[in-house]
Amino acid sequence: MSKFQNCRPKKFHFHTFQIWRDDTYLNVMYISTKKASIKNVDDFAYNPDIIAYLQFHTDDETDEARVTSVRVTKKYRRRGYAYFLFLKMILYLRGVKIETVTLDDDSDNYRKLNNLYTLLGFEYLASAGPEMFVEVDTLMCVANFEHFFKRWAKFYNCKD
Repeated sequence: MSKFQNCRPKKFHFHTFQIWRDDTYLNVMYISTKKASIKNVDDFAYNPDIIAYLQFHTDDETDEARVTSVRVTKKYRRRGYAYFLFLKMILYLRGVKIETVTLDDDSDNYRKLNNLYTLLGFEYLASAGPEMFVEVDTLMCVANFEHFFKRWAKFYNCKD
């Protein structure tokens, strides 16, 4: 996991920012073609320089996080960028003592075997519906990081 902490996408830039909104923190992690970072959500949504992003809210009172948006531009899919952003989120959540993560699976791989969320350890809360849940300790398993390095290392610079 220490090797992953210093991991960065090749040819691109990793950024993160946090703002206080609606009694929770909105956290944004993204990969961009530009070195300059964006700190305003309104400037962010349809910016052509953003190739992938992950947005999530954290609530210190409940020790919960909720993933609200994940996107990878079609041209850059199948290179582990969403997986990378989730691993970065996992390390962040562990550091701020968040215990659980929820999301709604609105992906193209909803309930399919190749689903990113189930690969990471998320489970559906019911036999039907998109709601998913996982404990951060489950997400921290070494297998998630090993899978990343086996599958997508060529797209990243990672140093111990």
